[in-house]
Amino acid sequence: MNAVTIKYGKQSTISRWYQNYWTETDRKVVPWLMVLILGFFLFCGPRFLLWLASFLPLDQLGNSGASIRSHIIIVIIAVVFAATLFAFIIRTLLKPKSVELLPTGLRRVWHFGFITFKSSLLPWEKVVSVQLTRGADKIDLNSYDLCLNTTESSEQVKLALLDLPGDAEREALMKALAAGAVNAEIEPSVFDSLMPKRELSFTELWLSALAAPPNRERLLPLADGALLDNRYRIIKRLGAGGQGTVYLAEDQYEKREIVLKETILPVFADIISRKQAIEDFHKEAFALESVQHPNIVKFVGSFVSDHRAYLVLDYIKGQTLKSKIESDGPLAPAQCVNLGKQMCDILAALHHLSPPLIHRDFTPDNLIVNENGELVLLDFAVAVSGGRATAEVAGKASYMAPEQFKGTPTVQSDLYSAGCTVHFCLTGENPDPITECHPILINADVPKNLNDIVAHATKYDASYRFREASEFKAALQELEGMEGLEALQ
Repeated sequence: MNAVTIKYGKQSTISRWYQNYWTETDRKVVPWLMVLILGFFLFCGPRFLLWLASFLPLDQLGNSGASIRSHIIIVIIAVVFAATLFAFIIRTLLKPKSVELLPTGLRRVWHFGFITFKSSLLPWEKVVSVQLTRGADKIDLNSYDLCLNTTESSEQVKLALLDLPGDAEREALMKALAAGAVNAEIEPSVFDSLMPKRELSFTELWLSALAAPPNRERLLPLADGALLDNRYRIIKRLGAGGQGTVYLAEDQYEKREIVLKETILPVFADIISRKQAIEDFHKEAFALESVQHPNIVKFVGSFVSDHRAYLVLDYIKGQTLKSKIESDGPLAPAQCVNLGKQMCDILAALHHLSPPLIHRDFTPDNLIVNENGELVLLDFAVAVSGGRATAEVAGKASYMAPEQFKGTPTVQSDLYSAGCTVHFCLTGENPDPITECHPILINADVPKNLNDIVAHATKYDASYRFREASEFKAALQELEGMEGLEALQ
């Protein structure tokens, strides 16, 4: 990475007010009005205060005491004003004005006129974790602090997200963390908060969901013909699960069919549970929005209605890979090789993000075979960023790598799941959990070379598996010219 200096310091309230709320007429008229008001107080302020003091009650000698009391009032006002101004100046001076992002580390910079002070360098290798520190009363992600924890527990660097003024600064910091703090455990929410602003405001989604009154308008699934968000008209229900329902709907604006994936949000749970539900929904929406690939379902938008959160997705005509094989039986080896290469392309798109996105549920249930015979990946509900450890173990047992069971998924965990999925395509049977797959033991027509590739992808020890999706794909491509494979269509 190259050395870069980013601005640090939030916009003043007056500046934000000026930019966001003032019209052109306001900007011409209000400054002159403020000059008149200021001039009035400079020339008439003391007299005005004396006049107000003249209304004070008379003392025992019949004097109003206006002079003494008015001076006291003036002194108190002056002291309060001076103390406020002094505190504001000190607070402003103590805050760094920029942050240097170097290949070796990070440091803050203070500017006092022509004088510049720099903090000691925080080396990237000393950073062990990066997280968002959040107050109990804070909902807006922007109001959190970015906390860089070091190998020495006493050392800690905090950067306020609100003090990163624009997308360029946040993106530069995100790239520096990804490139420099390679050994640190970084919360996925850190990268979420540093991503450039998107059209979709998840903060607004949080606030609207958490502030809504605790009562649902409906308890049953949506009826056909129902209108949501004044835009999406329900056509029919496609499926249902424990947490929500999937609907086929028509986008009234664009006149096309889309899919609404519904997540039921808790109503009477405590605020922590409600926040967690929104964060989980946010995580899936962000994951879908982060990657653009023809074999990954396209994310259209999201909204909240009646304590239900909805993802708006492209409608893919076809059937899941699982239902296709259950109805048609195992696929020919050549077909499996073709589908396996598509799986590798999909995973490469996820794993090449910065940080990589680990799907954790790459199974035949979440792959649709469209009308052109191509695979399309759905459902990012349990996807996580990076290779961070997580207490939550998610996925389907027959397709989970051993390290995923331990809560430490990596990109190779997805490759293990892809190998298990190819095994299912070849045999029509789910593999045994936490085992090395040998589809030839179930289907004798599977070529030995293809069996060995699946076994290689599903080794118990990740160090013996393919390291990345491109290696898996290259191994499958070598089979395309193998004698007899095409005959097994």
